[in-house]
Order: sequence, then structure tokens, then C-alpha cells
Amino acid sequence: MAISTLFSGWGIKDSLIGLSLVILLACILEIRKLRKVITQETRRRLLPFFRLELVLDDDIGRNGLYLENESFFLAKNIKIKDVDLFLDDLGYPLNVVLRFAGVEWLKAQERVKLDLQVFDQKGEFLPQINERIIPHLASPSFTIDVCYENVEGLKFIARFLKKGRKITSAEITTVEPLKTNS
Repeated sequence: MAISTLFSGWGIKDSLIGLSLVILLACILEIRKLRKVITQETRRRLLPFFRLELVLDDDIGRNGLYLENESFFLAKNIKIKDVDLFLDDLGYPLNVVLRFAGVEWLKAQERVKLDLQVFDQKGEFLPQINERIIPHLASPSFTIDVCYENVEGLKFIARFLKKGRKITSAEITTVEPLKTNS
């Protein structure tokens, strides 16, 4: 059965209704895309918004985890929660804890390399692994929680998920509710 045979019984009115439905569906899809963009832009304008990046480069000095403030606001008192990690590509399986040094301030559009140290589950520092940990962070999946404040003292937690070589922002939550004058 040819398509022309299928639609041969349609009049102008039926064709216009069908065309309107197609246009309506296209508009709904476009509205959904725009809603996501507006939500991201609103979030970016109201609070510090971070991007976390794992750099694996041939230049050893560039390797590391980088935190970038992609918003127009200053972030302060940035603390990264410890990350429990299972590594199995060191030649032997090992459970480690990544501890990050805090960052006092991060200006708008500023990027900083995070200082991290590797500890075992007992809390003992592992200097031999600490020096070469970054390339081994490429394969395991893990979650990183970044706690921070804006200049008004409102506290937030940004959660990042790392799967494969990609780190995505999962959510940003407010720790203290916004206070209103009422």
C-alpha cells in the first residue's frame, strides 16, 4: 500500500489538522529544550556553579582534578568531602580514600587545580600512590561532593558523578533554606 493511497481520502481540512499536530509536537519539543537552557542559565546567575574536570595529559604537571567556577559569583569556603575509591589497575586491588585540601575563594570564571592526598582505609598516608594516582582515576566511577558558600553566606552542596572519563554535575542543593523577610 503506497503512502499516497493511505492519505488519498484526506481532504484539505484533515491535512491541515495533521500538519498542525506535527507543528505542535515540534513546538513542544523545542519548548522542553528551551526550558532546560533557561533553568541552567537561571541557576548560573543565582549561585556559584562549578565544573569539575579530570585532566589526563602527557604533561605530568598538568594532570589533576580541576574545579572551575562557571558562574558570575564568588564562591568561598570550598570543601570537598573525602572520596572512597576502589582501584584495581595498580597491579593489585586497593581501597583508598582521596582527601582534598579546601579552597578559600574561587572568583567568577576562575579555575584551580585541586590538591589531593591518598590515604588507606586506616587513615595512613600513601605517598607512593599519591604521586601517581591521577592516571588511575580515569577508569573507576565515583561521586564527589563539593560544599561551598556564596558571598551572602548561603551554603550549597554540588554533587558530581564520574563515569568513564566524564564528570557531570548531578545536582546542587541548598544546605540552609533562603531566609525571607515576612
